[in-house]
Amino acid sequence: MTDRFQNYRELQGANLEGIDYRIETAIRSRNHESIGQSALERAKSIIILGVHAGGIEPGTSELARSIAGEDFSLYLFEGITGNNKVLHITSTHFDEPRCTELVKNHHSSVSLHGFIESPSDPCVYVGGKDIGLKQQILSNLMNNGFSTEINTGKYAATAAGNICNRTSSGQGVQIEIAKGLRTQFFEDYSSRRGRENTTASFESFVKAIRNTLLNDSLGRQDHYR
Repeated sequence: MTDRFQNYRELQGANLEGIDYRIETAIRSRNHESIGQSALERAKSIIILGVHAGGIEPGTSELARSIAGEDFSLYLFEGITGNNKVLHITSTHFDEPRCTELVKNHHSSVSLHGFIESPSDPCVYVGGKDIGLKQQILSNLMNNGFSTEINTGKYAATAAGNICNRTSSGQGVQIEIAKGLRTQFFEDYSSRRGRENTTASFESFVKAIRNTLLNDSLGRQDHYR
């Protein structure tokens, strides 16, 4: 499906923030690059993104918040209208100013998305230019029972303009999660309220990624010592 809006300015001209969509941000100071930070502090800065969150790609808001926790910065662009799909701006065109400003001030990112799978697809595709982190996430998800592959096609996310790669290092990770798996993460996938109640599978998925990110942060610290 072709996006109705090619950038945020077009979307903003036809929709109202707080009515049709909302934006949520959280900056974790120890994971946000700023003047005066050491190389070590900059190296461990990671932001979790949900640029197609809320009703656009259901389940990504809840996943992003839980993965970020109190350790990583967070950005969500959430569809809250009855026609959320029209709010989808592809990741290489996504240019909402608060998002781009946050992303460029973090060393890496993890951008969460949802896709409609075919019978030949795994549950999860991992892409992006942060090769080391991408491989670690792949391994941890597979070790926790989630069928996962590195994508080299539609979901490769290797374009420099992809929002996940617009970090200070020019690299990030994109995680595409099949609808079938997302429905297993919640007692009732069909509504925002229903998605407040998560399952053991959701907790396992979140834990696998959080552990990867926390270990990666420690590894980056060791590199800069």
